[in-house]
Amino acid sequence: MKESKEFVTFYCKIYKRFHQYWDKNEQIPSPEASAILLHLSDSGPLTILEASKHFKRSKSAMSEIVARMLKQGWIERVVNQDDRRVKYIWISPKGEETLSKASAPLDLKRLDDAFKGLEKKIIQNMFDAFEQLLKEN
Repeated sequence: MKESKEFVTFYCKIYKRFHQYWDKNEQIPSPEASAILLHLSDSGPLTILEASKHFKRSKSAMSEIVARMLKQGWIERVVNQDDRRVKYIWISPKGEETLSKASAPLDLKRLDDAFKGLEKKIIQNMFDAFEQLLKEN
């Protein structure tokens, strides 16, 4: 159908214009680091041993990954107040920010800037049309 081809054309143009860019100074998280950040964000703090079991890595391999992520500032160590020998890893504010950016296919700031130039009615009509497209037939 003509509409389908036009939609794909617009979709590609929108993605190319608004997709997420990483600054040359920003460290892009690996898929493994992203998975760890996502798990910590969703589930809470873990010990290195718990993380190694969950991600099916040796404790030494997980320790190396954690060391790299600590160096990036994406996670932080938290000491258990009941047993100071137990240390947890937990996602840091910088890690939350990095995860948010890595998870978003489009750059929200650039989209916000583009929406500022559109009338509210046009924006609402666009959202209404997308909502209709997403309804199951």
